[in-house]
Amino acid sequence: MTTATYKAEPRPVAGDSVLVDPQWLDDHLDDPRVRVVEVDVSPAAYQDWHIDGAVLWNVYSDLKDADYRLVGAAGLARLVARSGIGPDSTVVFYGYAPALALWLMKLYQHPDVRILDCSRDSWRAAGHRCSSIASEPPAGSFRPGSADPHPG
Repeated sequence: MTTATYKAEPRPVAGDSVLVDPQWLDDHLDDPRVRVVEVDVSPAAYQDWHIDGAVLWNVYSDLKDADYRLVGAAGLARLVARSGIGPDSTVVFYGYAPALALWLMKLYQHPDVRILDCSRDSWRAAGHRCSSIASEPPAGSFRPGSADPHPG
């Protein structure tokens, strides 16, 4: 197994860009500070295949409560903990509803959340790394802050 060396900051792009280049992500999948999250409405696509190392956030069971409202800080804290997300993580979302997850993380003040700049199918067609094995990262340590009235 090869040990990769990374710069102190895994940031994918300069400035305020929310998009992440697919090649940058593929090059950083082994960086423990980069967490990848597939956001979907069903586990079927994720179970078939997903980006190597990605965890699944189900829109209906993870991001919304029983009354169909977005989860609050406590629910988000449990979700990011099981997803291996820390305060210094670069979190890259992709899938069916990446913007919803990005907005929720920004609302609760995570400093670095992004969206992959390609579809699932484009990722796979380009020959990037995929897996059908569910990822179980070590527990993350990000604690959601107070809801920011102007996430952005």
